[in-house]
Amino acid sequence: MTKFRYPTLAFSVLCAMALSTPGWAQTAGTYSGTSADGQTVSFTVGTDSDSNLAVTGASIDFAAPCKGGTAPTLYSGWGFGADAVITSHKAVMTAPDPFFYIVATLKFSGSTVSGLIQTRAPYLDPGHTPPNMADFCESPSQAFTATLNAAGPREPALPAGTKTHVQIPALH
Repeated sequence: MTKFRYPTLAFSVLCAMALSTPGWAQTAGTYSGTSADGQTVSFTVGTDSDSNLAVTGASIDFAAPCKGGTAPTLYSGWGFGADAVITSHKAVMTAPDPFFYIVATLKFSGSTVSGLIQTRAPYLDPGHTPPNMADFCESPSQAFTATLNAAGPREPALPAGTKTHVQIPALH
C-alpha cells in the first residue's frame, strides 16, 4: 500500500486539479447556435474593461410576429456590443435600442451556453407607401443553445453600444 508523505498536500492538489478542469467554467470565445424557432444566435465572451469575464458582443437573428399592421412577421438580425458580466456561470444580457429590445438569460456549462431569449422591434408598415404607421413585433420567449467555436474571440469585441444590422423583408 502506498502512503503519502503529505496527505493534506496531496488532497489539496487533487482538489485544485478537479476544480480547474476546463469543462467546469465558461471559456472566452464565440458561441454559435440557434433558438427554438431555428434563428441563429452568436455570443462573444471576452474580458470587459474591468477585467471581468463577460458577454462582450452578440449577433441575434429573430422572427417576430407583428401586431396591428400588414406585416405578419418581421425577420431581422442585429449585432451589438454588450457588457454582461458572467457570475457563477450565468449572465443576463439586455440590449435596449430605439430599433430593438433584446433580453437573454445565459447559463454556461463547459463549451455550451443555453438559456432563453426574447426580442421586440418596431417595423414600418409595408402595406402603405410611404409608411404612415409602425407595427410592433415580438418574438416569444424561447430557448436557445450555442456551442463554443474556438478558444479566444475571432474578432475584437464591439464596444458596448455599437450596433450592426441586417434586415430581411417581411414575408407576406
